[in-house]
Amino acid sequence: MHSGPAVFGHARLKIVDLSDSANQPMSNASCMLVFNGEIYNYKELREELSGHYAFETSSDTEVILAAYQQWGEECFSRFNGDWALAIFDGSRQRLLLARDRFGIKPIYFHQAETSLLFASEISALVAGGVIPEISRDALLMAMRLRKNEFHDRTLASNIHVVRPGCFMTVDADGRSTEHRYYDDSILAGGGQAASSHDLLEQFDHLLVDAVALRYRADVPVGVCLSGGLDSTCIVAAARRAGKEVVTFSAGFPGEAADESEYFNAVNAHFGNEAVVRTSYPAGNILDSFETLVHQQDAPQGSLDTLGRCFVLDDAARQVKVVLDGQGGDEIFGGYGACYNLSRQMADERGLVPLDIDLYNRNVHKNRENPDFNAWF
Repeated sequence: MHSGPAVFGHARLKIVDLSDSANQPMSNASCMLVFNGEIYNYKELREELSGHYAFETSSDTEVILAAYQQWGEECFSRFNGDWALAIFDGSRQRLLLARDRFGIKPIYFHQAETSLLFASEISALVAGGVIPEISRDALLMAMRLRKNEFHDRTLASNIHVVRPGCFMTVDADGRSTEHRYYDDSILAGGGQAASSHDLLEQFDHLLVDAVALRYRADVPVGVCLSGGLDSTCIVAAARRAGKEVVTFSAGFPGEAADESEYFNAVNAHFGNEAVVRTSYPAGNILDSFETLVHQQDAPQGSLDTLGRCFVLDDAARQVKVVLDGQGGDEIFGGYGACYNLSRQMADERGLVPLDIDLYNRNVHKNRENPDFNAWF
């Protein structure tokens, strides 16, 4: 689809409103949109906007168009979700690229003298003719830190990334400007100190609500379960929200890294339907590895991702959406660096210290703790 100088294309994974009328690119009288992700509070926003916009679909995509028409760039602050999106505003002859608050969904771009290419994957830019110019400094940092994604750049000096919590505007003359609509420093300060009990109650509510919102889909939803704290919390929150849960796990019988004891215990406790992979295509491991490299677009710091690909391959045969615990270690202080930093921030700001020593140990060795059992 094209509008003026802008040409948009999209490969859709149908999650909300499975009808063809919700396909992308989507346009209205003044704007054209492509969007990757999901706006979880789209129903509430739709109700708020219903008096200002005549909806033709039940999709979250059209809610984005309506929200932008009503509130302009301020609409991003109203979205609860993860997204990478592009809007061409025909009335202003302006392109807008936006990314969710924490950069869950990526959006890459390459800007030349007379054009700008953008995509949700680097490989798509390469397919469009961009030849990556590998940055020596970025590559060395990636090898040292085992990181393949940075806050404001990629491994290629000529391929850039819209930063988390930001949107970028590109005018007709090619001038681009970055704008920040969210600053995560809000998480570290301000507000009135609360008791540990009140903080846990608030977190309890937020977690269950967040998981329930992510079950908003017109297709089956599952959970990747390792048996650790983060994925177990997601399963527990889903059950508390009244959801039926199907889990997907990887077992390695006889290996030290096998976590079957833990995810089997969680599935037995909640009575989940479970899909467990215990065999792997050793003869095709190199083929699988090449597929992984292509899908990831960048060097990986661990082969753990390969195991996850097998689990997700199993999940794709049964569901269209999976929730998992990626990011849970940062929230719960599971990594030593995150744990020490959270302690330091609490001390410096006079906040209630995070009482996470219990959770920093193996959660399944603490079942006798009454607080733990009360939550689950």
